[in-house]
Amino acid sequence: MGTMHDARDERERSERRSEAPSFLLASASPRRRTLLSHLRVPFEVRSVECDESIPPGTFAVAAVCELALRKLAAVSDIAAWEYVLTADTVVVAPVNGGDDENRAVRSVVGARSTADSAHAGPGNDAILGKPVDESEAAEYLRLLSGRSHRVLTGVALYSSHLDETSVDYETTTVEVAPLSEAEISWYVAGGEWRDAAGGYRIQEGGSAFVTAVHGSASNVIGLPMRLVYSMLQKHRYPFR
Repeated sequence: MGTMHDARDERERSERRSEAPSFLLASASPRRRTLLSHLRVPFEVRSVECDESIPPGTFAVAAVCELALRKLAAVSDIAAWEYVLTADTVVVAPVNGGDDENRAVRSVVGARSTADSAHAGPGNDAILGKPVDESEAAEYLRLLSGRSHRVLTGVALYSSHLDETSVDYETTTVEVAPLSEAEISWYVAGGEWRDAAGGYRIQEGGSAFVTAVHGSASNVIGLPMRLVYSMLQKHRYPFR
């Protein structure tokens, strides 16, 4: 009996997949792929290449939204899909204090960098993308140590049936315990900093350093689920 039920359930799932709109997640991130799958939305995955540099003085919110839109524009066959989703996540670390989300920020040395220093000027913050090596990953962790920082993710969604593009963002505040040099060296040696904004992963060993999360936890991982779900609803995605 169980086998018959299993076969029927699989047949029904297959039918729902075949009826679902074509959906592309334009991202190389396995974390975003896993998170999006929780919505039971059938989708395909493709990485895209675009310029991810951030000019000095760019606001953090503007940066993540602009980068998400650049990734969307890099999908050459976008019209062939009924839905296309992109996202970009950065960590914003205070350099000289202050928590105003709309404060101008400068990018730090790294894959996104256009600045000459890893430290912003007075009253500014530093945008931390993905560190390029162990040295930079350690520097990022020193900036985050014993402080709260913000994680911002910009999300862009295109739907062909509406011929509409939307972009929005989510912000989460994360508090990190004071870290010793030994702890930083231990964590960096584990390699989790690779391909991780801010040089840590909260869903893995980096959680040992986090004392509090205020806001969306999935946003820190790389895809704010409530925001994505709301955007899909506004674009009339047929959840079944």
